[in-house]
Amino acid sequence: MAEVIEPGDPAYARLRSGYLRGGSPGIILRAATNEQVIQSLAFARRHPGVALSRRSAGHGVSGRSTNDGGIVIDVSLMNAIEVLDRKARRVRAGPRWRPHWSPTAGR
Repeated sequence: MAEVIEPGDPAYARLRSGYLRGGSPGIILRAATNEQVIQSLAFARRHPGVALSRRSAGHGVSGRSTNDGGIVIDVSLMNAIEVLDRKARRVRAGPRWRPHWSPTAGR
């Protein structure tokens, strides 16, 4: 199961908002694996009247990476970039630019 962050948890203040928009979701599910994403989506499906947002690296300018009172599925922990060969890379859902610049540059 994904890590569950709720209002009042120590990490909540850091994870509740996106890059440009504040939010107050009712629950944040931090998925680190594909299976945890699947389980988080199944949880969200059981609550069809609750807003659902997804967050990867957290800096989307649309403001859709958070909500008020709903569920946020945060995949920022899935942040690997794998160098397959000289020209090909496999990028997971949550990487940010700076930590992964070197595996992608000039190869």
